[in-house]
Amino acid sequence: VAPPFGNPDEIPNEDSIDFEFDDSNIFEFNRFPGNDRADSGTRFDYGFNWSGDFGQGSTAEAFIGQSYQAIDADDDIFPENSGVGDGFSDFVGRVQLSPLDEFDLLYRFRLDDRSLEARRHEIGAQFGVPALKIDLGYLLSDDKATSDDFGDREEINVAARAQLTNTWHAFGSFRRDLDAERTLSWSVGMGYVDECFTIEGVFRRKFFDDREIQPENTFQVQLVFKHLGSVQTPGL
Repeated sequence: VAPPFGNPDEIPNEDSIDFEFDDSNIFEFNRFPGNDRADSGTRFDYGFNWSGDFGQGSTAEAFIGQSYQAIDADDDIFPENSGVGDGFSDFVGRVQLSPLDEFDLLYRFRLDDRSLEARRHEIGAQFGVPALKIDLGYLLSDDKATSDDFGDREEINVAARAQLTNTWHAFGSFRRDLDAERTLSWSVGMGYVDECFTIEGVFRRKFFDDREIQPENTFQVQLVFKHLGSVQTPGL
């Protein structure tokens, strides 16, 4: 329950443009990812969660939920086709399976509140041993699941981490737009960890090209002193 209020037009929306309504933010007081926009009015969030433990590290979990906006004084606060706004929202949920200690599967979805047509699919898998761990991801959303600024999306991403020695590790990631058939970003890095501190260096290449966003290369170093804090260089 909150008083209805509008978001001032004087504050530009820079860090909450890519809003995604899903199972991770349905119960948040402010469902926007940034601070430029905030929820207002009164709403009811509800869902059903089930989990099971089958022994020997094998678990499963399922969730589905929905939100009902009862009072909202700012009708245009959420992007069009976001799945949330006045009245009933779309259904959001996830299914997570962990048949083995080193193998996890995750499926997240968004369903139209009236037709139950799938608006968004997200599939992830994580597997490996301590020496090498791999993350795989797939995202598919249609033109009715995102704002007009982003439209259809079909992407894959791959990330890997290799433990080279007891203290040294290497990692990398790759993200590609399947619909446009172009690479969006990739990164490689190396790090050192011991009982006192952690230091990591990473090189990133981003191929985003939209309005004021241009492709760029960055190199960043982060140093973390355990129990003291961290410091990192700006992207070079």
